[in-house]
Amino acid sequence: MKKIIFICLFIVSQFVFSTPIDTHLLNVSVQGLNLLITPKKATNYPLAGIKILSSGYTVSGCTKKANGYCRFKINKGKTSQLTLSRPGRVRYIICLNAVNHLQCQNYVSTATGSSASKIYIGSTGSGGTGYVTYCPLINGNIDTDQCKLASTALTGTSPYYLSINKSAKKIYITESFGSTVRTCSLNSQGAIVAPCSDFAGFTTTSGVYYNPKFNKLYVANTIQNNVSVCTLNANGTIASCSQKTGFLTPSDITINDAGTRIYVSNKNDGSIAICNLNNAGSITTCPYSTAPNSFNNPDGVVINSLTNKIYIANNNSDAISTCSLAANGSINLASCSLSNPIFNFPRGLALNAAEKKLYVAESILNGVIAVCNLSPAGSIGTCTKLVDGFVFPTGLTLN
Repeated sequence: MKKIIFICLFIVSQFVFSTPIDTHLLNVSVQGLNLLITPKKATNYPLAGIKILSSGYTVSGCTKKANGYCRFKINKGKTSQLTLSRPGRVRYIICLNAVNHLQCQNYVSTATGSSASKIYIGSTGSGGTGYVTYCPLINGNIDTDQCKLASTALTGTSPYYLSINKSAKKIYITESFGSTVRTCSLNSQGAIVAPCSDFAGFTTTSGVYYNPKFNKLYVANTIQNNVSVCTLNANGTIASCSQKTGFLTPSDITINDAGTRIYVSNKNDGSIAICNLNNAGSITTCPYSTAPNSFNNPDGVVINSLTNKIYIANNNSDAISTCSLAANGSINLASCSLSNPIFNFPRGLALNAAEKKLYVAESILNGVIAVCNLSPAGSIGTCTKLVDGFVFPTGLTLN
């Protein structure tokens, strides 16, 4: 009888303490991509942990453990901050004791995206006089009075496209008609600083994109008609690369927020290649690529996950296409609308979804950066053009 009672008590205890409960002991709020967690009681929880239940999401600001939880400390009277990988509705569990899976609670939050604080602009310049400019963003608008030039000794003299690895505090820079990708460090203020390193083996580099889901870097090799998929070292530098063929003068690259699908603009035939990424981050099949001549010399591409739209820069028609994405990631060509031809050779694009802004680089001698307002549905509205001495600006990225 005692043995039976003991077993029953054990089962009950497991149910009470291991099963997620609904009476929350924490105040959890969302600001952009950040989860702000404060204890309701004046108690410390040094072994707290979070487990993401929704697929396609990760969390940072904590230490990942083998049991699937990401550990962090909750201190009385203080707010702990964790950061989700992308916008959207996400389900997760927080345990006050993640080691023993005790006092666990279910949560659902909607992340709206974070507002970037800086924009980085790669200008190829003329005759090897290019540079990278980085400027503060205030409510999504570029503060041109506070722009700074990075040392060309660090960034090179023909920077082209850019991408940032936030966790490793690195910026990746391709060079116009180059064969290397440069990796530079970012300090706590977002300035580009040493050390920088070059990785060779590319051919006429163009677009570059960092995918945090797999910690991979993707680089378009325009003349070779392929995309390099690069593995990174722990410090964010490039370790090795392999190539995926089958593209036609690939120019720019973007990846969906889940990190599972890559979009590549093919300038040669006016199409967008839409390819799946496997569990290792390698490019596999491209079942939903658009037909040739769907776009007019497409270059910059960027996805707005909040409105399920993709924006494509058409060089030859001086306009931006805004298209809806289907559930399978394909582009609904019938939905595409063309912005008024107010741009002049648009190339690089960047999106600030939280502030409803689209940034467009006009790659001409006296180049400008256009800052365009977006409607709640993602349509392009009015644009403000900024002239700040840019010479053939091309690549844009936000941090």
